[in-house]
Amino acid sequence: MKIVYVVTQGNYSAYRICGVYSTKAQAEVAQHVWELRNPSYSDEPTRIEQYEMNSTPEIRQPGMEAWSVRIQRDGSVILAGASDWLDDGELTEEYEPNSLNQYTATFSMWARNREHAVKVANERRIQMIALDRWPKKGKK
Repeated sequence: MKIVYVVTQGNYSAYRICGVYSTKAQAEVAQHVWELRNPSYSDEPTRIEQYEMNSTPEIRQPGMEAWSVRIQRDGSVILAGASDWLDDGELTEEYEPNSLNQYTATFSMWARNREHAVKVANERRIQMIALDRWPKKGKK
């Protein structure tokens, strides 16, 4: 899977893409250059967003239900339950520090049952760690 880094600025109707880059280092340089060359936009900080190239959203198939799984970095499942709020094709990832100041993630997905949902969440957890995209420590 190929990741692209997109330098963006603004929100809603003022949202703009400043550039798309193949490495995070290039995006960081471009972000710095954009901020230097466009001081009039300094009220709105730039961001670097990551996207997987050529990804197709999951589409609900017959027999699938919306599930939400909260999992720790080591693979321990904290909570796995059916959900009623997942829109068609929406995949979410949310991170928050736990009591040990380590991040847990909540993944939402379409799945057949609890076992399938945990398997999907675990695969996504492994992928996030392999890509070094799982936060290591929470904020104090």
